[in-house]
Amino acid sequence: MTRGKALSTIRFELDPAEAADFVDQLKPALQAIAEQKGYVAGYIGQAIDQPGLLNLVLEFDEIGSYRRAISASPVKYAAHPLLLRALDEPSAFEVLHVNAEGEASDYPSLLG
Repeated sequence: MTRGKALSTIRFELDPAEAADFVDQLKPALQAIAEQKGYVAGYIGQAIDQPGLLNLVLEFDEIGSYRRAISASPVKYAAHPLLLRALDEPSAFEVLHVNAEGEASDYPSLLG
């Protein structure tokens, strides 16, 4: 069975005046995550219509890589204090379909 890719989308709701400073704080955390095995890409975004709403999106080659990366000591040190400010909602997702660079791929759910 093909292992599923993993996405994590972590949202933060801040005072808009804090957003730029918080993005600067997220950058080293994203760098620590990016150094982990299985990391594919990461993005820090800001809602266009609600500037205090930020999003940290992470892509990993498989679910196990995501879990190991989030548990790694450098990530705990750099990211976990910031993650305490994340909205309390599900943040880890298995990828079921990708359409990129002109190609589409399906991935079976590993949830059963």
